[in-house]
Amino acid sequence: MNSHDVSALIRAEIEACGTLDQSHNFDLDSSLVTPRRASVRNTFPHPDSPNPRYLDLWIVLEENPGSTEGYIIVFDEEDRRFGLASASSPQPIFLGWHGGFVDTLQGM
Repeated sequence: MNSHDVSALIRAEIEACGTLDQSHNFDLDSSLVTPRRASVRNTFPHPDSPNPRYLDLWIVLEENPGSTEGYIIVFDEEDRRFGLASASSPQPIFLGWHGGFVDTLQGM
């Protein structure tokens, strides 16, 4: 899977949803970023995981693009699910899974 594939999944889900409830009050168009891989600190480590402290995920949305503040939406291509993380330095911190992109957006 590449960044174009991830973007296409998000666009398809947004189109299928129709009208989005954006009560979180930010600009979705400017917050959607070109998906990029990132190591995200795992707050729910599983001891059987090869690297339980970190998750290799796609960052697809930044509440405050270019900042280390606010929420980010991440995507796990293996399990095909989206979740929330907190933008922080030096690494984002994973907060939990929400399912689809729209569900995660509404969970912000």
